[in-house]
Amino acid sequence: MADQPSPVAPVVLTLLLCEKAIVDARTQQYSLIGLVSNVNAPAFPVRSPNLCIYTEITGGHGVTAVTVRIVDVDEKRDPVVNLDFQVNLENPLAVTQFVFGMPPLVFPEPGDYRLQALSGGTRLLEKRLILRQVGPPRPTGDD
Repeated sequence: MADQPSPVAPVVLTLLLCEKAIVDARTQQYSLIGLVSNVNAPAFPVRSPNLCIYTEITGGHGVTAVTVRIVDVDEKRDPVVNLDFQVNLENPLAVTQFVFGMPPLVFPEPGDYRLQALSGGTRLLEKRLILRQVGPPRPTGDD
């Protein structure tokens, strides 16, 4: 039965964008480095470094299709990224952790974006991602 698609939509408890995720080989616990919720850039479009997504999922059963994407707040443009995964949720009572690597992303302009997790077309969770255009540092006059 684990090879059959899950008829039950999972529950996404955590959805985080970060620079790096490290899993301890002995304890299997994750360390998340460089959590990202705001990006300041001097000019747009801006290219991000390689990022990853950490998520905790529960409530599903068996193989479950999950889509992770980043879209502008009004969804007027194509997604910045749209990644489809198959995850195996063996026990619907367990909380299962996943890390998804992402390619470098190109954000076309500043503004509000959303990091979203979807399954079967249903939005399970979304987090706000704010991109701002900032100028070079201003001289302090102490020079």
